[in-house]
Amino acid sequence: MRAVRKIAVLILFIFIIKCDNPFATRDPEAPTEERSTWLQPTSPDRVIDNLRYSIIEANSTNYMKCLTDSVSKYKFVPDQTAYQNNTILFETWNLNSELTYITKVFAASADSVRKVDFTRLESLDYQDSVLIKIDYELELRHNLGESFPRNAEGQANFWLNFSNGEWYITTWEDFGVVDKYSWSSVKAQFGK
Repeated sequence: MRAVRKIAVLILFIFIIKCDNPFATRDPEAPTEERSTWLQPTSPDRVIDNLRYSIIEANSTNYMKCLTDSVSKYKFVPDQTAYQNNTILFETWNLNSELTYITKVFAASADSVRKVDFTRLESLDYQDSVLIKIDYELELRHNLGESFPRNAEGQANFWLNFSNGEWYITTWEDFGVVDKYSWSSVKAQFGK
């Protein structure tokens, strides 16, 4: 028994000598997955907030989660100028087009800072949907040529529907400003 105690004391002594501070905390490990801001879309305003955060944080998964559920059909209505210049592209625009465009935007960014400002103009409640009208300013910092827009501004109408306890954008209408790139122009350039 004494031999076992002596061995235990010897092991404890070696452990204490070899260890700088046995009670010190270790440095935390870096997170294995990217952090993101996501608010449960229990209100139309939260969907708009999630859309904004997803762009700022370059999170294509969260961006896509803002656009419709598995039941509803998503529709993007471009501004007239962009539509006239890209009719074929916008005639077939769908959720896959959104994913292609946003993935290219995030991949082309020179840094992680993007600016998107939404100024709420009005919100209208209908029996089965909500319309949120906003003015937007979008700034993209990318490493592509001058043919790719870096800034866009205009007005967007977001039609949101409620399904399975959450709100989604089911229709996005874009209205550009004269002599400025619109969000539609950005989608056209990056969506090709």
